[in-house]
Amino acid sequence: MNMNCPHCQNEYQVAFQRITGFTKGIKSAYEIYYQTCPHCDKPIVGIYQHPVPGYEFDFEKRKKLIKFYGEPA
Repeated sequence: MNMNCPHCQNEYQVAFQRITGFTKGIKSAYEIYYQTCPHCDKPIVGIYQHPVPGYEFDFEKRKKLIKFYGEPA
């Protein structure tokens, strides 16, 4: 996924490390990313939400996710 740097406005590719947690109701997963802009070398910290298809209404899947990842934020 590409985004624009908040410092120099150039486009860069986001490097996600891992899913950080789930929003309430587990309708999406979020990741916090921390990286350096390849253009201006300044640090970029952000949060990106991913929809998690198939988990919105499946309570059993959600319970397993909560157990594995902890309580949603």
